[in-house]
Amino acid sequence: MKRIPLIMDRLNHRAAPWAIVAVALCLTLPSLFVGFATDDHNWRAVFQGYPGMEEVEQAPWDAFRFHFSDDDVIRQDRMDRGLLPWWAGEQTHTAFMRPLSSLSHWLDYTIFGDTAWTMHVHSMALFGLLLVLVAALYRQLIDVRHVALLALLLYAIDDARGIPVGWLSARNSLLTALFGVAVLLSHDQFRRRGRRWGLPVALLSLCIGLLCGEATVSIGGYLFAYALFVDPKGFRRGFVTLLPYGVVVIVWRVIYQHLGYGAFGSGAYVNPTDEPLLFAYRIAERLPVLFFGAFGLPDSTFYNFLPSPWSGVYFVVALVFLAIVLLALWPLLRQDARARFWLLGMTLAALPACLTSPQDRMLMFPALGGMALIASYLEYVRSHVDIAWGRRALAGFWAVAHLVIAPALLLLGSYVIAFVEAAAQDANASLPQDAAIADETIVLVHTMSDLMGPGITIFRASLNQPVPKNTWMLSAGNQSVTVTREDERTLVLAPEGGFLLPTWAELFRSAALEPATPGDTVNLDGMEVMIREVLPDGRPSVVAFRFAAPLETATYHWYFWGSTDYQPFDLPAVGDSSHIPPRHSTPTAES
Repeated sequence: MKRIPLIMDRLNHRAAPWAIVAVALCLTLPSLFVGFATDDHNWRAVFQGYPGMEEVEQAPWDAFRFHFSDDDVIRQDRMDRGLLPWWAGEQTHTAFMRPLSSLSHWLDYTIFGDTAWTMHVHSMALFGLLLVLVAALYRQLIDVRHVALLALLLYAIDDARGIPVGWLSARNSLLTALFGVAVLLSHDQFRRRGRRWGLPVALLSLCIGLLCGEATVSIGGYLFAYALFVDPKGFRRGFVTLLPYGVVVIVWRVIYQHLGYGAFGSGAYVNPTDEPLLFAYRIAERLPVLFFGAFGLPDSTFYNFLPSPWSGVYFVVALVFLAIVLLALWPLLRQDARARFWLLGMTLAALPACLTSPQDRMLMFPALGGMALIASYLEYVRSHVDIAWGRRALAGFWAVAHLVIAPALLLLGSYVIAFVEAAAQDANASLPQDAAIADETIVLVHTMSDLMGPGITIFRASLNQPVPKNTWMLSAGNQSVTVTREDERTLVLAPEGGFLLPTWAELFRSAALEPATPGDTVNLDGMEVMIREVLPDGRPSVVAFRFAAPLETATYHWYFWGSTDYQPFDLPAVGDSSHIPPRHSTPTAES
């Protein structure tokens, strides 16, 4: 805590804003060495095209249509090949209207060709521009200069910025934040400084932001909080000035739905208009986790991978931590309307992030308020000599966590997606690589995630490797599976806890919206899938797979997910069973 006054003094230097931006960009330099990672291979297929992969190609402005198709013929072809799993719902549709984000990737390939580091420079430049606007926003809305610059520093070097900068596929997060901040910045110029140009610029920024990504609506949370706590003419008049923004969002939403965009029927996304009660439940579950990530240290993404009861423990710890934070902030909130503005703004801005699983990379908007609150709190503690030791302890924790640990994690976070890519390449290398696989089938009896099967085809096409004729994924999830051989052509799978396991295997179908029934059959080109038993919540629990040829046919290659890669799966004898433990390398046979 003794070093905080020294930091505050340094922040008063006239060059401090530019120094902060430069430091943040230096901390994200490792992103230049990431290359293409995970979903980036999809953009390579979309914009460069690969023989035999025409079904994944999209218009340059419409690359954010994922995995699904309203055309039954195309959908069937994708399921036959394995670009969709057999359980993909007939009603499931995931398409995002992000033409400007899509065109930014197209521009990369048009100008730079297939050169990843130049694309990362593009993302870093957007990050730098975002920080310049954030600096201007804090300077306008935080009266004390060194507090405004401390908030900028906290925002710029936070580890949550790592994935948006280091992962090309997450660039839309930078673009939506960039234009979202421009909206609030211009709105403040219009309302408090009387700049007439502020409103049209803010509306234009909102339109551009919405064409970059849906997350731009998050800035509406700050606009509402601004009208309530900051607007110089009070809430009633301030609220009236929000109506043009509402008209823009309504028009955008009508066009969005009319053109068939949106996430429907996927367990990985909540549609608030179709599932309002589920959305309310997800807010109660996910908002504390997201705020734990914003105010604390752990990346909220970890919550998604914790098994019960540890996920429950994590949630309780998050609630307790947030209670402590609110208690400590209460004196500041009580006396400072700006603090209330930041807290309400970040809370409302976080609601769209609750539509899917918690991830720190989705804190671009909530962090604007979070870092302003932390900076204001540190100044509050510094200026009150009689402050309680508990509040000083929280200030000390925040100083260490966000000024020491966070930048080190940002340095790692801007490169971390490369480790995910390396793991994906190792996993791919464990599958057959010879040219003959182009006429053969890989059968993944069990994988960790429902994205692993479809990803193989696009991944290999992107790397100019032989692509299997079919890649069939029979089950997915972080659980054990019992595999029974009924006859020479039939396997019966019974995963512990059933299919469509939340987080791991619900992207392509929501059992709540499209429940399975016993006897449901899916016919692929060479395999028939029949659901035999169903859990009360509509998820399949026992499924039979009957192949067109005996299972030992040489064109079938059998694998399951081991600890870090795919392992050959030894087919059980007729009448026997094999048990695949979760994340285990060796199945056990059962008679």
